[in-house]
Amino acid sequence: MDTSISTPRLQLTVITAAERGSPEFEWVHQLRSDKQATWWSILPRSETPEDTEKAIQKILPTTNTSLEAHKDALNIDDERRKAHRVTFAVHEIRNDDDGCNSGQDHNQGRVQRQAEHPRPHETRFIGLVALVHVDADNLVLPEHLSPSASETSLILELSYSFLPDAWGKGYATESVNAVLAACGRCVSLWSPYAQVYVRAIVNGENRPSLRVMEKTAMVKKGVYELNDRPVFLAGKIRQHHVLHIYGMYLVDQTITQGTM
Repeated sequence: MDTSISTPRLQLTVITAAERGSPEFEWVHQLRSDKQATWWSILPRSETPEDTEKAIQKILPTTNTSLEAHKDALNIDDERRKAHRVTFAVHEIRNDDDGCNSGQDHNQGRVQRQAEHPRPHETRFIGLVALVHVDADNLVLPEHLSPSASETSLILELSYSFLPDAWGKGYATESVNAVLAACGRCVSLWSPYAQVYVRAIVNGENRPSLRVMEKTAMVKKGVYELNDRPVFLAGKIRQHHVLHIYGMYLVDQTITQGTM
């Protein structure tokens, strides 16, 4: 799979590591420490760099997935699936005209100089989109809302978060659709799994995120109500949750195999 995806307005880049002091770490920390960006996140907002490091461990892939490396793990399959995590940093492509003089002569001269000496577009970090395998720590859903993982099936969960000044511009929808399309085309990325299913869980009170999901390729599977599960979310402890469940097969080689 290409490590970079371009849309008319965005540049999405795969993150495979985010060591403290790196640009990648600063991007994640900026997002995870923002109160509004993490308002609907079940992961706590980062108060320190150490908090961000813990969050990074949950979204970036691990490279050592051998049986021997995880012989003491409670669930070896979960450890193997950690290699199948894909996280994209989303950057807004800045318009070259931003902040420029509108004088005609000035613009003509600038266009001529750019044609002779083209410059890469300036960008700014605005958010993350991640596909992370579902493991024992994730919410277990009924089979009619989400299939279960198996030796041949991988279940991923979609998540996304954007800085507040990037809201309301359609960037989340644009990013999610680009990621789903790119990851669906790269079948080899998910080897040895024949089926890869992506699910998304959105709180019913998170209206902006519901609107995003309705504009993606994912299909609404139903609503799941969860009771007596205290979670700090959107500024308070919540016991009752009305969750909208979306899903789609990103890869399904069983259909192809069945028609041969």
